[in-house]
Amino acid sequence: MKIRDTQTARNRLKQKVSVFLYGLFEGVEKTATTHRMAYLKTRFQSIGTFVRIDPTVRIEGPKGLSIANNVHIGRDCHLRADGGLWIGENTHISRNVTIYSSDHRFRDAEALPYDNSRAWKPVAIHANVWIGINVCILPGVTIGEGAIIAMGSVIAKDVPPFAIVGPQPFRMLGERDSEHYREIQAERHFGGQDGRLLPLSTVSGYRPSGRSAPPDICFVASTGRSGSTTISDVLSADATIVARHEPRLQLVKLSTDYLHGEISESEITERLGEMILDRSHFDACKTYLESDQKYFNLIGPLCRILPEAKFIWLVRSGIDVVASGMGRSWFADPSHKNWDVVHWYFHTYRPRGDLAGAMSPEEWQAAGPFERNCWYWDFVNRRIRADLADLPKTRKMFMRLEDMSDRLSDLQTFLGTGHSALKSKESNTALHAKHHVAHWTEQERAIFSRRCGPLMAELYPEAHW
Repeated sequence: MKIRDTQTARNRLKQKVSVFLYGLFEGVEKTATTHRMAYLKTRFQSIGTFVRIDPTVRIEGPKGLSIANNVHIGRDCHLRADGGLWIGENTHISRNVTIYSSDHRFRDAEALPYDNSRAWKPVAIHANVWIGINVCILPGVTIGEGAIIAMGSVIAKDVPPFAIVGPQPFRMLGERDSEHYREIQAERHFGGQDGRLLPLSTVSGYRPSGRSAPPDICFVASTGRSGSTTISDVLSADATIVARHEPRLQLVKLSTDYLHGEISESEITERLGEMILDRSHFDACKTYLESDQKYFNLIGPLCRILPEAKFIWLVRSGIDVVASGMGRSWFADPSHKNWDVVHWYFHTYRPRGDLAGAMSPEEWQAAGPFERNCWYWDFVNRRIRADLADLPKTRKMFMRLEDMSDRLSDLQTFLGTGHSALKSKESNTALHAKHHVAHWTEQERAIFSRRCGPLMAELYPEAHW
């Protein structure tokens, strides 16, 4: 009897310990996923107010994701936003929904069944949309305002506004009453979590889009590898500034497409307006700063959509930029030891001198990685200087990375913020070995002198190579 009682006690103890450990691990996991989601939200392109995303949601490419006000996303959804994903106001997305804005490339791929690059096709979900459980939305789809997507649907083509769409085979089930819809919209009656009516005081607290309230914003243009991360990290310490590094992933392709003449000036202006004004939300009490090498050729279009925007031309010595670019496999081929350190899209959409009209195809082909890096530093900085030339001094600032620590107060004055204490720091330090100037060949020094020498003499008269 004693043995049986002892065994029973042990079993009960094991059960209690198991329950305790399960609860402990479940709590740790829940806390970890909650913290992970909180971090991901800081990486979004834009996010409005009263947004609820279940911690179990998986998000890939968060810098391509823009979410408006009062958006609710349920458990176990999978959002692939690298190609650009916009979710409009008051949209409710149920559980286990999959949305993809990119797909594997298999045509002209370098491997079977596909390679590691992707085809970007943006997805737009307009305001007041309801998406049911187990829906799958494919790349390139636009879902119109007020649409309802029934559970289990696979959406492979655009959905008109107010449409009610059922599962496969894809079919229209009907339409919303557009007159009633507009009446409810005019009264600003929107459902929050589980459809409960939001108080008007909450709706009034929606963060405005850039179109309805243009932001106080500054863009930092540079070559990259020149302190673009550092400047955003330093200014983030100022509570009045929202400073972000490369927050808009779609620019990687858009900027290069515009440079290479694949899209027109009117097209890039329209796309930027859509991205920054219509699909981004800003706090009127903050100053915004976006630092991205892809802004180097977008100054003109940005001025057209944001006539009061400011710009910082951030430059670093060409000696250091070329050395870092060479080490980071810029303009190299896949045999470079650090090729895989860089995301595929930076390689795919690297600016090319021949396609930019800066040199002939034969010249570009003959130029090796070192000369291409030299060309890039010179070309980008000259383009920035030229495009800023006609702006008033109040809207532009020239900053050498090497001088930044001594000019932090000047930065705050230019941005029109307070003068809180800022500390200089070094961010995004290269982990790769650089092609240091001490190891350059005489031929490389000659190439650098020819490609970068004149501009270096203006910007860095003290430099030697």
